[in-house]
Amino acid sequence: MTFIATNDYVVGRKNAVTTNEPGVQVMRFTLDMKAADLAAGSIGAIGVLPATAVPIGLILDTDAANGAGLVAQFGVLTKATDSAFSALPADGGAPWAASVAATTSLTAQHLLSRAMLNDVAPSSNDRFIGMKVTTPPSSAVSQTVGLTLLYRQV
Repeated sequence: MTFIATNDYVVGRKNAVTTNEPGVQVMRFTLDMKAADLAAGSIGAIGVLPATAVPIGLILDTDAANGAGLVAQFGVLTKATDSAFSALPADGGAPWAASVAATTSLTAQHLLSRAMLNDVAPSSNDRFIGMKVTTPPSSAVSQTVGLTLLYRQV
């Protein structure tokens, strides 16, 4: 099932930060997710990886104390409504991060491995960042889920 929730970046009302300067960029995307969005196997776009950018790291958070236990995968979706991650080699060929868990402190950080970074090539187009729920939170109630993306322009 694809997410009911969306945000301004996914629908194109806002653009992710880009720069011509060297260094790391940080962008936070949030989704006000319904309980149905948090079911195991649900997938949808949570943000945008800007053109010419490659991911460096991810931080998953939720605003609800009952969000503990949430585990998700992240990767590229060709369209915001796709039901599977892109298998294209330039997009990483698979999920970037197979198991990112929101811990009891309600934040989880996952720095991508060097091999993972080498697998994601810059693109001339923005790409959707997908999130797939692999393990629902301890209590699947509506909550805001956030993804902080660290990336660099190439």
